[in-house]
Amino acid sequence: MEQLSNLAGKRDEPAKPHTAVRTETEIDGVFVLSYPQVHYDNGSLTEALHPEWQELFEESIEHCYFITNKTKTRQEWYYHEHTTDRYTLITGSMKVALFDPRDESPSKGKLITLNMVGLSLGASGVHGIRIAPGIWHSFKNSENCTLMNFKTPPFNRDSPDKFRISMPNVLCDFSWIEE
Repeated sequence: MEQLSNLAGKRDEPAKPHTAVRTETEIDGVFVLSYPQVHYDNGSLTEALHPEWQELFEESIEHCYFITNKTKTRQEWYYHEHTTDRYTLITGSMKVALFDPRDESPSKGKLITLNMVGLSLGASGVHGIRIAPGIWHSFKNSENCTLMNFKTPPFNRDSPDKFRISMPNVLCDFSWIEE
């Protein structure tokens, strides 16, 4: 064991505390996150989740999965009655459109679009987004875009909490084609 400890090299210096930055949006219940990055000569390290950051996400994370999109444009809105989506973009870039139809919301009728950048690019910017239940959302991405979804509650295969409508529609006069 002594020989191995001699081969282990020099221990890294203690890491400086850093946290993701949460920024509220114009839609109630939707916020974006910018993750801290440590840059090295040959790349970067980016934390996407840390126990110290639990308050950033508001709810516990119960399910996590990757989504890979090869096409650039989606012409659908997605909606969940009970599910909170928390997207973290890993590769590529993405625009997210969000529309709030909720009667009880102070941002009812608000439509916004946000730009996100993948963590793998090592660039600063918006890397993550929390989307509250009841918010219609869609995205347009670069080719070969990969994102993680840290959602609550877990996906129910027997009764999916996911609804779709095409764009544009009576809900909201928005389409990615016109952008």
